[in-house]
Amino acid sequence: VLAEAPALHLERLLHELLGLSVLGLGLDANLTELTVRLARAFGADDCVLFVTQEGTCYTARPISEDVIADLLPLSDTVCQVSTTLIAPPRPDRPYRAFLGVALSHENGPPLAQLLLCRHSAVPFHRDALRHLRALAGRLATDLSWRLVQERLQAALGKLRDLSRIDPVLGVANRTALQEGLAQAVATSER
Repeated sequence: VLAEAPALHLERLLHELLGLSVLGLGLDANLTELTVRLARAFGADDCVLFVTQEGTCYTARPISEDVIADLLPLSDTVCQVSTTLIAPPRPDRPYRAFLGVALSHENGPPLAQLLLCRHSAVPFHRDALRHLRALAGRLATDLSWRLVQERLQAALGKLRDLSRIDPVLGVANRTALQEGLAQAVATSER
C-alpha cells in the first residue's frame, strides 16, 4: 500500500522557482543550483538533470557514477509516463519514487531530462507534474539559448586563436606579434 502523496507547498514552490534561470555566468554552477532549487521546491530528496546534447549530468546532491548510469535509462521511462513511478527497492539504487519531464521544444528532440527522486515510495502530488511540465517549457527555452551561447563562445575563442597563428608554420603571426607588443608597451608605461 502506497503512502498518500504529500501536498505541494505552493509558497515554497513559488519562492524557489521565482528567480530560477540557467542564464548567467557559469553554466555548471547554474544547472547545479537549478537541481537544488527544484528538489526543494517539489519536496524531492534529489533532482537529476541529464543534458542530452552535452552528455552531462547535474544533481542536487552528490551521487555515484553507478547510480547515475542506473538512473539514465530509468529517466527515459519516467519522462514518458504521466504519473509518479514507484520502483521496487534495490540495493544499488537509493531512490524509490520518481517524477520526470523532458525539456524540449514542441516536437523537437529533448535537450535534457529532469528527474525528481525520493528515497521512500511516496508518490509526488498530482499537481507536481502539471507545475513541472509548465516549468519545463521555460527551462527548455532558456537551456537551448544557453547551450547555443556556450557553443558560440567556444567557436569565437577558437577563431580568435586561429587568427593569431600562421596556418602554414603554426607559429604566432603578425597580428599576435602586434597585440603582444602593444600589451608589453602598455605594461611598461605603467
